Amino acid sequence: MRAVAFAAALAVLPATGHAETPLDDPTTHSYMVMSQDVTEALRDFGASVGLSMTIDPGVSGRISNLSGEMTARAFLDRLTQDHGLVWYYDGASVHVTPVDRNRSVLLDFNQVDPAALMETLDALAVFDERFAPRAAGEAGIGVITGPPRYVELLENTFALLAGRGDGSKPGGAGADMLVVRGDRVQLWRGRGTPSTEGAPPQGSELADETVTATAPQS
Repeated sequence: MRAVAFAAALAVLPATGHAETPLDDPTTHSYMVMSQDVTEALRDFGASVGLSMTIDPGVSGRISNLSGEMTARAFLDRLTQDHGLVWYYDGASVHVTPVDRNRSVLLDFNQVDPAALMETLDALAVFDERFAPRAAGEAGIGVITGPPRYVELLENTFALLAGRGDGSKPGGAGADMLVVRGDRVQLWRGRGTPSTEGAPPQGSELADETVTATAPQS
């Protein structure tokens, strides 16, 4: 046993590439999990493919009768989907969280070129095509929805590009970013990296027009 809506016409931006990971191995294996705690199965899976696993405390449940011939990625997809979870590999660890912990961020692509953002994420090998940013055409507004770790990395990359002006459009140094956490929307102005704890990034200003709104659905 090997155990283990922001606009109606949003367009998905194309990926610029995909970094190879142990999860890209096309080899199939025979998996059989008859009865095992989900967290234990995930840890066993990580050990079997040589990947570090970061499992959210909110992950729970028990696997009963999960078996078949499949690739490592297909097994992870099936396990997480069956238990309301989502996984993301940041190049160092596979992060597994409940789907309801996914976050959304609105991006001002009038300030930062979406192509520059995508190219940077791809170069850092942290891009995941399942959670590609979407842009609302000429409006210049984009939205990204995904697991906390992925959205955190995208937030930081966007803020750094905006602050340095790298690959940004005119006025990029003063780029704004709407950060959506649950039903609260905050508008960051200026340089700096958003804090995952909700505090303003160093050198930035939290706009007075902070509002409460419903987060967009993916």
